[in-house]
Formats: sequence, C-alpha cells, structure tokens
Amino acid sequence: MLACPAAGLARLRSRKGRAISISRAGPGDAEALAAMLGALSRETVARRYLTPAAMSPERARAEAARLARPDASRVVLVARAGDGAAPIVAIGELARDGAAPSVAEGAIVVADAYQREGIGRAVADELADAARRAAVSTVRATILAENTAVRRLIASLGRPYTVRHWRGELHVEIAV
Repeated sequence: MLACPAAGLARLRSRKGRAISISRAGPGDAEALAAMLGALSRETVARRYLTPAAMSPERARAEAARLARPDASRVVLVARAGDGAAPIVAIGELARDGAAPSVAEGAIVVADAYQREGIGRAVADELADAARRAAVSTVRATILAENTAVRRLIASLGRPYTVRHWRGELHVEIAV
C-alpha cells in the first residue's frame, strides 16, 4: 500500500508567479481531471502517453475516472492553479509494481499553458516523498527520447538513475 500524503500537500508559486496547490486526487476530481486531460495538445499527449493519438473526450473521461478512483497501490496528485476547486494544471501518478513492491511507475503531465514553470518538478518532489514513505526505492518511467524537458527534470533531481534506450523511448529507473 502506498502511504496517503496529507490532503493539502504543498503550496508554491510557479516561475511565472502563479499560485499552485498540490493535493491528492479523489473521486470528486474526475470532472476537473477530464477537463485538463481533454485540453492537452497532441504533442503533450504523445509525450505523456507515448501515443500520437489526440485525447478524445471519451478517452479523457475514462482516464480521469481511473485517476480519481481510490486505489491503495497508487498515489495520484493534482496541482491546481489556486486552491479548492481551481482548475487542475498538472497530474502526477505513482503506481506500485505488484510483482516488485519496492518499485513503482511514475508519470507526470502538465497542462500546456503551465509547462516550464517548475510545476512538474514540484509534483515530482511530492511523488518522491510519497515513494520514500511507502518504502519504494526505485521509480520507473518510460519517456520519449525527444522529451528533453523530462530528461532535464530527471537529471535535476540529484538522484542516481539509469537509462536504457529502446526504439525511441527511454526506460529510466530512478533511486529514491
């Protein structure tokens, strides 16, 4: 089971000075999650989901329902442009590997208009804290080799990591 972080995890200012709050996602977030996912550009969808297909409204609703559904094997965090019911601008997910309890898969997506403001880094830091609390020692991520923003983010974490290249994707394992 992954430890549940406190309801109001973090408050910060983005590089552009925008107020951002990070908290755990819950069933009441499904509509806001679907709205955020449905507004992602095709390029952002490709970088997060490793597929060239746009996020259809049906796919956005299904993914939002999955992310909002409570599950003891994962932590889903949302970053909002403000507090309370403000729009979701980033999502982070940490899902424990059922076959290797000390390993979890990590993923982050930031809304196009909020990228390169340090929000993904803040979400990554909160996910790393959740991983450590849950005795997860390794976080895996699969990213497109061309995704230089995430490659820089991983390098900036200051944690040991390994990278395997395979068909345009990078399979990264980060020690937490």
